[in-house]
Amino acid sequence: MPVRRLVDHREPLGAKAPIEEALITINVAPSTDLELDALRNFATDELVYDKVTPRIHLDGRVGLVGEALASHSVEHQVRGFSFVSEVRREVVQVLSDAFTFSLLRPYTCWENFSSGAMRCWQRYRSIAEPGPVTRISLRYINRLSLPSGKIELTDWTRLHPTVPDVLGHTRGFLVRSGFAHPDDAGLQAIASFGTISPEGDETALLFDINTWFDDQRTRDLEPSAMLHDLREFKNDIFFGSLTPKALERIRE
Repeated sequence: MPVRRLVDHREPLGAKAPIEEALITINVAPSTDLELDALRNFATDELVYDKVTPRIHLDGRVGLVGEALASHSVEHQVRGFSFVSEVRREVVQVLSDAFTFSLLRPYTCWENFSSGAMRCWQRYRSIAEPGPVTRISLRYINRLSLPSGKIELTDWTRLHPTVPDVLGHTRGFLVRSGFAHPDDAGLQAIASFGTISPEGDETALLFDINTWFDDQRTRDLEPSAMLHDLREFKNDIFFGSLTPKALERIRE
């Protein structure tokens, strides 16, 4: 049964959506027989990419004798590969224990994004032959452009810090809040909201929303069956956190 919608307001923002990047990540139990060459061959005649780069994990070790440095070493381990399509604005990361599909701006629509992710997921599953899914997450990184100069945060967002008047005007802030859906404790989210370096004559805010499941249903259901609830909760947080004035600014 689909999760209950917490915030009634929804509207398709289309090309004006302030999305910098949208990501779907699926963590898995890795196959014990997986070889890196299988991941290197992710691309196909239908899935063509401009650039392929290895994903390297660094493992540093330090040995001490008393307080003196006796030895140190750094091991480089290739864990997988990133595939970049500049035409489709896609970045796909295929690791032994995780798959990530990323779509960069300009964002088109949910249907294109989710179907592209699932198409690449099926390719990853066919070559990596992973064990059970352990976690699935949906993340949207938004960039909001507000007028320059002094602004009242309460005019734009309901997710903000409260600062004592005696401390003066807030010049920057970062709020990080964790949520669990009131009807489903397994549907969780973290939202980060704060100022970033402005470009030109504006105030720029980052609104990063990450929703996920990591309970038994990830083993029982197909990832595509969980995306609807992840998206609904993400939209609850997005539209529930922004004021009508902020939404009007986005539509401009």
